[in-house]
Amino acid sequence: MRNKICIGLDFDTRSTSLFTVIKLISQTRDLVEFYKINPAFWLNKQRDLDKVIKYLNSENLKWIFDGKVGDVLHTNENYAFYYYNIAKAAGLTLNPYSGYESLEPFTRYGEKLNFLVCRTTNPGSNFLQEESYKKVLEISKKIESGLVIAGNKPELIKKALNDMPETKILCPGIGKQGGKITIKHPNIIYSASRSIINSKNPRAEVESML
Repeated sequence: MRNKICIGLDFDTRSTSLFTVIKLISQTRDLVEFYKINPAFWLNKQRDLDKVIKYLNSENLKWIFDGKVGDVLHTNENYAFYYYNIAKAAGLTLNPYSGYESLEPFTRYGEKLNFLVCRTTNPGSNFLQEESYKKVLEISKKIESGLVIAGNKPELIKKALNDMPETKILCPGIGKQGGKITIKHPNIIYSASRSIINSKNPRAEVESML
């Protein structure tokens, strides 16, 4: 069993050409499960982002919109419709803070994958997340979503697998943020960004993670 890999397209778009982004995708497409788009890295290149999304969709490549989307019910209905019906994302990262009722619109789109932000990679994340962990798991069960669990905190991955063994887990933070792949499991999707996109040989970097 090889690991499932997601590449975060977190390019410095001030100095990176669209050609470079497309080239990386074409070089790695047969190795990865998903590409991940964090809108924060594309705020100054919205037209290029539209072209990247169009390319991914035209090549039938799956991508996750990493926007930590989440608001009240009627707002989420519009978010869900746009990202799943118009933009054609394969998955979304969702903010669970408004509760499971408000997240119901994201469950209406068949085989799409939702991942609730649960345990993040940044220092200080435990301040709220340690207390909210069980609540997020409860919401995840109700809407049958996956979880975002920090890839640089393997003890949290093990705990989540123990608590919800059937749930898909998106694990960011591999590579530059200190995360290493130490657990093999069919439901884990390991996500790396800078360690791949800034590598002299992105394909070899992905192959080393498999």
